[in-house]
Amino acid sequence: MDIFLKPLAELLQPPWNYLLGLGFLVILAAPRLVELRREFLDAQMGRRRLEFEKLHLEILKLRLELEALGERQETPELERKLQEIPIVPQPAPAPKRPAPERRGRFREWLTQHPIVTVPIMLLLQIFLGFLMVVFAVSIVAVPFAAWSDKELGLGPGLSVFLALVYGALAWASYKGFVASRSMRKELTAR
Repeated sequence: MDIFLKPLAELLQPPWNYLLGLGFLVILAAPRLVELRREFLDAQMGRRRLEFEKLHLEILKLRLELEALGERQETPELERKLQEIPIVPQPAPAPKRPAPERRGRFREWLTQHPIVTVPIMLLLQIFLGFLMVVFAVSIVAVPFAAWSDKELGLGPGLSVFLALVYGALAWASYKGFVASRSMRKELTAR
């Protein structure tokens, strides 16, 4: 265990520890922050709809109170004012349709031939999942191997650079994995 911790302790001198920590924080936190923002906007739109509905119900309540008051006093003036208050029924919310997706010729061909595409996407998904795991292990293994091998002479800066490169490759593999999985699910749903 000391073999791994000693080079790490030597590397993590300021400013490297700040940069490395910030890089990993961005990599780990960015997708969750985007998801949190999307959920917040959805909740905010629901709150606005509830406020509009509340105002609509208050108008109906006032109209019913005026009708009750008008029945007791039976004044034609109140009845005329009641008829002047417009109450427009709220339209039913229409489901939002996503914008039409621009597809290239290759993607168009893939969607037209699902018999060929589904197995290809499954194999691509397996391959990208394998690459993602290999790159994720390489994020840790390659810099430690470079630090422990004195013949290579790689410094801490190059080791951190290699960790960031393998992190970017793992992220790209993950994005490809997700894209192939969603396309395969889209094709099998048809």
